[in-house]
Amino acid sequence: MKFGQKGKELLLDLKRSSQQDHNQSGPDAAAGIPAYNAEAVRACIDECTHHYTELEGLVAATSSGAGRERGGDGDDIDAADGRTGRQRLEFSSRPALLFHDACLNRNRRCLLAYHRHRADRLRDVRWEGAGGGAMGLPDAIRTNLADAEVEFFSKYDSLLSSYCAKINFDLTSSLAPPDHCYLVEIRVISPDVGTIITEDGSEINLEMGTIHYLQYSEVEHLVRQGLVEMLNTEDNI
Repeated sequence: MKFGQKGKELLLDLKRSSQQDHNQSGPDAAAGIPAYNAEAVRACIDECTHHYTELEGLVAATSSGAGRERGGDGDDIDAADGRTGRQRLEFSSRPALLFHDACLNRNRRCLLAYHRHRADRLRDVRWEGAGGGAMGLPDAIRTNLADAEVEFFSKYDSLLSSYCAKINFDLTSSLAPPDHCYLVEIRVISPDVGTIITEDGSEINLEMGTIHYLQYSEVEHLVRQGLVEMLNTEDNI
């Protein structure tokens, strides 16, 4: 049995998808998520189970075979080095213990890297505008996902959409970081402001007492008229 081959296969999937990203740009770049390799994932998990079982057997055999004797005060003393409570580890068992432990940890890292990378790619898809839960995913992407990944995307989409609604600002409207000099926090101090249309076409209802985070160019005339006030002025301007 060739240990670690399936873990290597998962990492090669990531490498191939990353190379596709370098050859694409824009919304199509996120579409490079490869089909979920369920067979390799299951094989890695089975291999981890195998290594763990082998480790348990080696530890159990070492424990049961350790020579022990009773000290004068009634404590258990290891017959090999005389240290209280310490079990003897046969030198011949150490290479096998180290080998199975290394294989187990390597497969674990491969599995974590594989799933973390795919989760990051799904987050990129959402930030590039594919909202609406699982139904908002392009078919080319959804067919390549495991059921758990579809559920992850739906929950992430729900969290991000709820947060954007709470702060009354679409964080995905631009992937470029906004210049802090042009994005300000305002409080409405007049009941006569009403609704404004932002540059991205969103309607913002400026009710008295509400706080909003908007581009300065969109509210500059309201600031000059005294209808809204800027918060943290020194930080924003």
